[in-house]
Amino acid sequence: YFTGSLTNLGSIQLDHGVGLLVDLGGGKTLAQVAGSIDVPDDSALQVQNGGLRFDGGELAGFAYLYNTALAIDAASGDAASFIL
Repeated sequence: YFTGSLTNLGSIQLDHGVGLLVDLGGGKTLAQVAGSIDVPDDSALQVQNGGLRFDGGELAGFAYLYNTALAIDAASGDAASFIL
């Protein structure tokens, strides 16, 4: 469980069989700027209640977004998959 704003410039790696809940309540933002977020097939990344900026890097796997504004930089192209 993570709460607060986060800017990723490096690597976020979820272990197999693990879920990560990112609660961005209160106007917080998760900014994927560079680097990677790796979510194995048997794991889950849930982002809720704020904003997700995808400006660069890569998301391997899926992110589930609930009550979350999504902004994708045009240069990021097909670097991520989201379930809204």
